[in-house]
Amino acid sequence: MKSSTSFVVLNLAGLGHALSNGVGVTPAMGWKPYNAFSCETTEAQFHAQVNALVSTGLAALGYKYLNL
Repeated sequence: MKSSTSFVVLNLAGLGHALSNGVGVTPAMGWKPYNAFSCETTEAQFHAQVNALVSTGLAALGYKYLNL
């Protein structure tokens, strides 16, 4: 039973569909400051985080998300 299950699983593994569009090559490149500020994030802190992504060079490396 174990060998027949393995046979079926291995044969079905090749049937998966994937796009070759570059999505998933890197993880989501972003920063979520919730752990640093919790629910008390202000507009000034948000702008400071955006400026930090740019000034540290992370934006040039592909970091483009800043989540609240």
